Amino acid sequence: MKQLLGSLMLLADAQRGGRAPGTPPGPDISIDLPPQTPSLSSIVPSRTKIGPSVSLPATKQAARLLFNDQYSYIGTIFAFADRTRFEQLLDEVYSRRLDITDSASCLAHAKLLVIMAFGQFYSVNQGLGSVSMPGSEYFAAAVQLLPEIHGPPSIRFVETLCLVGYFMQNLTYRAAAFAYVGLAVRMAISLGMHEEVPEPDRAALTGEELEYRRRVWWSVYSMDRILTVKSGNPVMIHDDDISMAMPSRLPSEPEYCPAVTLAFYTELSRILGDIARLYAPRSSSSPQKLQEAMHDLAGRLQRWHDALPQQLRFDYERMHDTRESVSTLLHYYQCINMTVRPFVYTLVRRRLQGSAEDRARDWREGLPAATQDIVVWCIDAARKTIRMMKLANKTRLVANYGYMDTEHALSAAILLLMVCAAFPSDPDNTASLRDALALLASMGDRGNRHIAERFQVLRQLAAELVPDLVLEADSEAEPGAVPPPAVAPGVVDGPPEEQPMERFWDQVVVGAEGVDGAFEYNQCLWDCVYDDMMQDME
Repeated sequence: MKQLLGSLMLLADAQRGGRAPGTPPGPDISIDLPPQTPSLSSIVPSRTKIGPSVSLPATKQAARLLFNDQYSYIGTIFAFADRTRFEQLLDEVYSRRLDITDSASCLAHAKLLVIMAFGQFYSVNQGLGSVSMPGSEYFAAAVQLLPEIHGPPSIRFVETLCLVGYFMQNLTYRAAAFAYVGLAVRMAISLGMHEEVPEPDRAALTGEELEYRRRVWWSVYSMDRILTVKSGNPVMIHDDDISMAMPSRLPSEPEYCPAVTLAFYTELSRILGDIARLYAPRSSSSPQKLQEAMHDLAGRLQRWHDALPQQLRFDYERMHDTRESVSTLLHYYQCINMTVRPFVYTLVRRRLQGSAEDRARDWREGLPAATQDIVVWCIDAARKTIRMMKLANKTRLVANYGYMDTEHALSAAILLLMVCAAFPSDPDNTASLRDALALLASMGDRGNRHIAERFQVLRQLAAELVPDLVLEADSEAEPGAVPPPAVAPGVVDGPPEEQPMERFWDQVVVGAEGVDGAFEYNQCLWDCVYDDMMQDME
């Protein structure tokens, strides 16, 4: 039992791959399994081996369909290819043959090909027997055609590097992804995209061109922040060094437009960068500073949610049109998880180290009411993550191979497993954990090997640590055999009782007065939280 508990304590830190000092080693199971993917060189041969032509979709209309598939997932969040510029790119690429000696021609083809790769990536489900990931052939051709990095920089080059880096991340080539997105950030900085265009130079640019620069910069910024923080690396550029204005609506655009989504998403990415500082030893130099930082971050997250426009609040009926509210709110719930998780982690650790009688007691005993609220806030964020992804899965709007969706689902499942193992049985938490494991099983059964392997680890731990948990697969089918959704992409389905209630999504659980008081300073408690964090950083 102690070995299994030791393995459970590793789960919260699995993406860093380390074991907290003093934690007993678990059995031969680990959630931080090496990616089961072929070597990158086998996917992307050198440019000298490229053929005389690159295989594009047969028609522009076929290319548009793939564009639409990727746009519903990342196009509404990252401004690397809006519809107008995509049409211009189509005309440019389809009107002339590839000239491999011309870097501009290679770059145009590379950008179109990586967009096509994302289109296949998000629209195709493959079985476990498949060797390559959807979109791999388009992606390989795109990487072969990338111009040399010492060539002339351009906004298009920045966009393409970012897209290539993010595809690498989805393929679990994390180091390569970090390098490519880092190149995009440095190239953008070299172009001055982190700063507003000086007044004398503005006359040469239209309002649309100025806004385009802003949107591309903040898209690069968000992607870099997410990949950097999740990989545990230091940020490349600090917010104090950025003077670029936030995205804003153009006069020709409606009140709610992509700039609004990007602005709210960017603010979360800013907060995420500050959350990362919680885990830096020099930033949280004392228990009281840690408490103050968590209080500030929780307040910013609540204010962000209060300001959210209605169009970005979750609405199940709108899911056939767009996924931008899902992507944005999953980012928000992940920020809550990362902010409060050290606090919850300490509570879980202390309870698991106690006796069975200790674990049977109400976890709220001895905690101020406001502090209880902040723990519930974190658990609530994990439950909403799973509920939202479960509903999105009904309409085939979960990115089966996507890095963001797998990251959010795994993170929420790990937190729910910890809570169900350490806190007294709660039907709502148990049901959410069951849904989380069913979601992971479904993604694994549809071809995501990375998730399939981790599902088996979590399932084994859940079977030992949460005795009242009964998975659907245990009684109805073989382990993990959760059938894929039976409806077409974007089609709303499900009985009325499955439809989310507005009050469920908008519920605020941190008290009427907000987060004030939720992190009130308690010397003994915060000493434990601080000590746990410092141990985990060693």
